[in-house]
Amino acid sequence: MKHCRLIKLTFILLLQIVFADKAEAQGFFKTGATWHFEFQIVNHIGFHRLKYEYDTIIQNKPYQAITNYWVRIGKDNKINTLYIVAQGWGHPLFFRTHQDTVWYYDSQYGIEYRYAVLNLQPGDTWDVGYDTTLQNCGKTINTVTGSGYLTIQTDSVKYWQISQAPTSSLAFNGRMIERIGFLGSGYLWPDINFCTQDGPTCPTYYWLRCYYDPEIGLYNTRPQEACEHYLILTNRIDDLSTPSEQIFIWPNPTQDVLFVSGIKASEAASEINILNMTGEVILQKKTTEDTYALEVSDLPKGLYVIQVINPNQNSTGKFLMH
Repeated sequence: MKHCRLIKLTFILLLQIVFADKAEAQGFFKTGATWHFEFQIVNHIGFHRLKYEYDTIIQNKPYQAITNYWVRIGKDNKINTLYIVAQGWGHPLFFRTHQDTVWYYDSQYGIEYRYAVLNLQPGDTWDVGYDTTLQNCGKTINTVTGSGYLTIQTDSVKYWQISQAPTSSLAFNGRMIERIGFLGSGYLWPDINFCTQDGPTCPTYYWLRCYYDPEIGLYNTRPQEACEHYLILTNRIDDLSTPSEQIFIWPNPTQDVLFVSGIKASEAASEINILNMTGEVILQKKTTEDTYALEVSDLPKGLYVIQVINPNQNSTGKFLMH
């Protein structure tokens, strides 16, 4: 009986450890969290769509896994249109929370370091624990220089302002926001710092465009501009076409008539759909011509998606109603 009781107690203890670990994996980021980071490099722009998708175990530790989809966009200035240059999946991001520390696991190099230490006060420091001699950099010690609260919808979330020595191996300068993450150089996680004059000749600049999770809703970093389309359309990366499939729409913005060209005419009629930002089809037309004029004066002001579908083509674009 003692032996059976010992086995039972051991099993219960193991369950408690497992479920405690799973609870830890839900720590810093919230289920359904989605980030849209814009970037610019040389003459290209683009975005990264990051999303907290699942939990996983790495080296017997529970991690939150954030998928990373990127799209690089080019612009044809002659016809003022955008097209996809390249797109694909980047390395996923892995985070875990243990007590008051958030850890980041770099899957490329198999290195884990302290991403954040919660509940720090201005003047407190933390050692990231990842240092490199690359570019003559050294130890990465972060200092909290300030803190406060940010209002998102009706919720208040805490933020910490971070600074560090210019010789730090990882660039952490910027703001860390509770549940949203680090918003400094790089996107969500810090970049390798360049402590010499021999930095990258074509640096990439990132900035958070918007964030969403089901609990607090949408956080728009530029409230004067519509943000919903980033989170809706980037879940299916077909709102921009490749050059061979590109449709051309003008004038954009418009107030009454929208012209659509680049339709691949065929014996079967092309279907032209106008969708709002929730994905609802609110206007539908058909044509066998390669250019078509749409009467859109009845549409409310805002951002819309236009979709052209025929046996030879499935293309989309965006336009703004003034």
